[in-house]
Amino acid sequence: MAPAIEVADLDALAFDFYGTLVRLDRVVERCAALATAELASRWRARQIQYALLVSLMGRYQDFWTLTELALRQVARELQLDLDAAQRTELLQAWLDLEPFAEVRSALERLQTRPLFILSNGTPGMIAPVLERHGLRGFFREILSAEAVRIYKPAPAVYALVETQAGFRRDRVLFVSVNGWDVVGAAQAGLRTCYLNRTGLPPDPLGPEPDLTASHLGELATTLAP
Repeated sequence: MAPAIEVADLDALAFDFYGTLVRLDRVVERCAALATAELASRWRARQIQYALLVSLMGRYQDFWTLTELALRQVARELQLDLDAAQRTELLQAWLDLEPFAEVRSALERLQTRPLFILSNGTPGMIAPVLERHGLRGFFREILSAEAVRIYKPAPAVYALVETQAGFRRDRVLFVSVNGWDVVGAAQAGLRTCYLNRTGLPPDPLGPEPDLTASHLGELATTLAP
């Protein structure tokens, strides 16, 4: 990929978490084992939808709560009779996620700059996953939507790189697998990398991402050859 920015102008990197650093396979596997694989995709879509809806309504609820509410609603829609133990087991999958294969080696190469997580997830959801896989030490801080009580793509969440982490937003590269997330970050003034793991084109809402990579290893080669 040809950089649309000067690499030397970047002071820090911030990463989305779900789907960017960690796979959602555990959620899919748990849903398939206890109910149906369809539950996983609909659950994830409803989780994101609820985050957007409560943000628009100005009524914050933490991401773990929204994840549970989304599970309950989708289970009703699919007419799944999940008991409390099954719901707990399904929710636990979000704490058992695995990083993508190249994540550790890429983070090792990218350590020349401060690294952050910038996620809608709560630190209580994210930190256990990082710690279990020995990845917590790579990140200076977990920047969470919880701090501003509204969810991405609200500008206040992306502004945390400045208001909480202390870096000028135009000198921070935000990396996400979600096109809408990349657009939100760019609109808020961050530099962006679309991590295109699935081969989908960038979101037409724009602005265009500064960089595009198919995986973190490719990004590391561009930033830390």
